[in-house]
Amino acid sequence: MAVKQRIKESEARIMLFLNEANILHRYKNEMSIKLRIDYGYLNRILNGMEQKQWIRRLKSKVYPTKVFFELTKRAPLKEINQLMEE
Repeated sequence: MAVKQRIKESEARIMLFLNEANILHRYKNEMSIKLRIDYGYLNRILNGMEQKQWIRRLKSKVYPTKVFFELTKRAPLKEINQLMEE
């Protein structure tokens, strides 16, 4: 049985952004600007989300220095949508 983890508001905002954003906007700098989250704090959040296996990194074939992010199947989108409706 999986242990339920508490979802932080910033994690929820990031997951909703990744779910809706175009692939070209799914990198750290763009997320930091669009979500108005400090870049250093965003790094910590993204690292925690990677450890929880909610997101994964993708390297760009066009821009080899850019790393994009994508949601995994483990991402708790249903729970986030329920939280946002309340």
